[in-house]
Amino acid sequence: MELFGLIFTIATSVIFWAVAGITAVRVFRNADPPIEVCRANSNHPPKRGDCDTNIAERFNWCRNTTNSKVSTFDWKDILKIITFGLGVRLLTLLVASFVLREYSDASVTVFQAFLRGDAPHYINLARTGYSWEENGRNILLVFFPLYGYLVRGVNFIFRDYIFSAYFVSFICYLAGLVFVFHLVSLDFSKKVAWWAVVLISISPPAFFFGVPMTESLMLLTSAATLYYIRTHKWFCAGVVGALAVFTRMVGVVLFAAAIAEIIQSGAWEKERKKIPWILLMTTGGAAYLLINWQISGEPFRFMYYQRTHWFNTTQYFGVTVYNQFVNIASFGNQDVVNASFIPNILAFLFAISLLAYACVKRLNAVYIVYTLGYTFISFSPAWLLSGARYMVACVPLFIFLAHAADENPTFSGVAIAVSLMGMFALMRVFILGGPVF
Repeated sequence: MELFGLIFTIATSVIFWAVAGITAVRVFRNADPPIEVCRANSNHPPKRGDCDTNIAERFNWCRNTTNSKVSTFDWKDILKIITFGLGVRLLTLLVASFVLREYSDASVTVFQAFLRGDAPHYINLARTGYSWEENGRNILLVFFPLYGYLVRGVNFIFRDYIFSAYFVSFICYLAGLVFVFHLVSLDFSKKVAWWAVVLISISPPAFFFGVPMTESLMLLTSAATLYYIRTHKWFCAGVVGALAVFTRMVGVVLFAAAIAEIIQSGAWEKERKKIPWILLMTTGGAAYLLINWQISGEPFRFMYYQRTHWFNTTQYFGVTVYNQFVNIASFGNQDVVNASFIPNILAFLFAISLLAYACVKRLNAVYIVYTLGYTFISFSPAWLLSGARYMVACVPLFIFLAHAADENPTFSGVAIAVSLMGMFALMRVFILGGPVF
């Protein structure tokens, strides 16, 4: 197993860095957008065959069309998306209720069953802020603050922290789907946009969108920021990007996505007075460090608690992936192996495979840049238990998957079947108290 893990790690690392290198070349060469941009905004654009002799003409047509014919927020589409999201959440609750009734001896409600993992910590963060301590240590400093602050704000209305937490997750999930749909519609048809909405909602860890954790908020803030980046609304991108950074550390990758869009689109020449607004993204991280400094006197105190209480440091993602195979071979608890380490490896393989697909298909380089950074950070913890959960909010992965599903009906059926089975299997283990984190 360890030898196989070494081969797997080397192979996937080579693919990762090959995709990174190819994408960097595409970005800095102002590579022409994928043909799907023209299809999504088609008024008889230059054909791909014409691009061989006039790449600049086609690139300028696509760029100007994309910027002038922005995907608008149609209320009919929004209503359909909300209805779909409601249906998915209701189906999840019904299946969870059935599992609890049939397989659990404890008399707990479905909402109590989902209060596991990091969820209680976010509830405590909402209730007491960072003043909550365990053995005199502010261990909650490792959790970024926006979700807890939103729950606290909503609690002024509902006067119930648990209900408020579920409410925030639910609303963020629905709003996130709306932005995902309109983001994908910038480059592809509405059919592909619907595929993205469906596939991100039924992916194996997607039940976490209905749990009091940050996945739904990360979905919303990242999808919205990417939308504003792609439509060159730099002030909005800076503000919402700051909220993404204030939600989870991986939000910093949105800044790299913005830089890639600026370089690739040539926006700096025409919009140089507006582009500096993206620096607002840094305020999210600065605010989090300020909170650490106010609470403990050290801006990076969260790293100390991450290391001493949560037993986590950062390292090259390849080492983390290899260690997952080592843990599969040697870890004493088979339940943890089945519910955490194996899903982590599958999530990493899922990300690398779709990155390779996106690179081969020459899908938008901005999404590839974001996914590369997101994957790198998400798999950098030395003691990784939640890799699959982290990746569920990586929106571009599901854009790539939606593109593949649209091109191959057989693949789309398999993707739906595998996703649903994986989601219900992981959710069953989670609500029954198993080691899904």
